[in-house]
Parts: sequence; structure tokens; C-alpha cells
Amino acid sequence: MTLRSIALMLCALILIPVGSAHAMTLADAKQQGVVGEKADGLVGAINPPAPASVQAVISETNNGRLSLYREQAAAQGVTLSQYQAVAGAKLIAKTPTGQYVDTGSGWQKK
Repeated sequence: MTLRSIALMLCALILIPVGSAHAMTLADAKQQGVVGEKADGLVGAINPPAPASVQAVISETNNGRLSLYREQAAAQGVTLSQYQAVAGAKLIAKTPTGQYVDTGSGWQKK
């Protein structure tokens, strides 16, 4: 093994954790004001089109929430849209001041 190949392997090992450490979270996106809570219990981009990193957070969050909402709606004997409306109201109520919400009339800073 050459010194160059060892150096390249070390660089790769160093860069991999750094790249994943900088992945945006939902909390980051909300604090940065690029994502907000919607009345349907999902999150959305404040100013679409969102960058790929923001869109990834939105998609992952919404896919997980929809899966949970479907299960809970079926278990409670309500429609998905009924369950989403209740979840959305709760999430909006819990949203801290300074973050964005859309209660049905567009994005507003809470």
C-alpha cells in the first residue's frame, strides 16, 4: 500500500462522518425558517422550490407522519383527513413562537 492510498483512505474516513453530521434535521429547517407546520399535519417549504436538503427533510417527515396517521386513523375509526386535521392543530399549537405555520390561509410567523 502506498503512502498516497493510505492518505486517500484516511481522508475518506474523516469526510464520511463530517458529511452525515451536516445533514439537515426537521428542527434545523424549522429554526432556519425554511419549513413550517401545516393544518393537515404535514410540513411544507416556506418558499418553494426548496433546496434538495430541505426537500429531503420534508419528504422523510411527511412519509413517516402519513404512515403513522393512516395507522392511527384506522385504529380510531376516523378518516385520514379527520386524523390529519386533529394532528395538524396539535402540531401548530406546539410550534414555538418565531417559527412558521399555515393554518389554511398561507404561511405566517407564529
